[in-house]
Amino acid sequence: MRSRFLSGNSIRPGVLLGCLFLLLPTATWSQEPYTIEALRFLPPEFYVGQPVELRITLKVPESVPVAAPETLPEAEWITLRDLEVLRKGDITDIHILFVSFQPGLKNLFPLDLGGISLEPIKVHTLSVLDAESPDFQDPAGPRLLPGTLFLLGTTLALLLTVPVAVITLIPGIKQRITALLLRRRRKKPYERLKKALNRLSGAEEPTQLDEFYSLLLREFRGYLAFRGGKEFLSATAGEVEGCFQRLMPDFVYANELIGMFRRGDEVRFGGASVEREVCRGDLALVQSSADCLEGLKDASTSPGKEG
Repeated sequence: MRSRFLSGNSIRPGVLLGCLFLLLPTATWSQEPYTIEALRFLPPEFYVGQPVELRITLKVPESVPVAAPETLPEAEWITLRDLEVLRKGDITDIHILFVSFQPGLKNLFPLDLGGISLEPIKVHTLSVLDAESPDFQDPAGPRLLPGTLFLLGTTLALLLTVPVAVITLIPGIKQRITALLLRRRRKKPYERLKKALNRLSGAEEPTQLDEFYSLLLREFRGYLAFRGGKEFLSATAGEVEGCFQRLMPDFVYANELIGMFRRGDEVRFGGASVEREVCRGDLALVQSSADCLEGLKDASTSPGKEG
């Protein structure tokens, strides 16, 4: 009986076609009702152990529910710190904050978001050990003439000894030279920021809002990072508040600057629109904040403050 049941003669063509017809809609219905409109990493390139924010824009029918899972999934090579879902009509924004602990190209595990299941997304993590080996060096040049090393050594000794002797013999000159060099070094990022602000405020053609805030936030992040807050280079708008509290908890412009960072990200990544008057106000806010920080640094490094 079993062999007759499995043989081709015992199965009617109509029954076989009916089974295939029943299976076909199942595969079609199982496809998830969403499309990926945009996908970006902040920062675009990141290394092992560096916090990263993944922003995904989906187009999902309004009738399909989408919500963040109650518990975040876990894996050995990655840690999810936060997952946020923002809906506006049929557009859904998903923000995922994570840290990767293994270099290379890996697939993020599927995420159950209620009405949809987000398919795996490729995550490429860089490593400082991925640098290529150095090339072979060129052959050594011709040999030096006799006495050349002695002459170079004597000249170098004089160049090192004379300034040390002058600094040692003249009281106070060492502190003055050190303070002058430090002041000059600290003025360079401030001068670069001022040039960028002047370029934005004096542009003949109106600058696009996303280009305006990209340049403004990039130059201001670089200036703040030089002032001792290295975390400003990779911090998201949500992390800027903590950075300000660690770097300068009593800074009078902190709350306004936090709002400016959030407004800038909304314009750059969310397509928000702001009035030109708001842009001019943000330029003035950055200029005032930089002037205030320069004043605080000058007061802390003046000769009367140094031990």
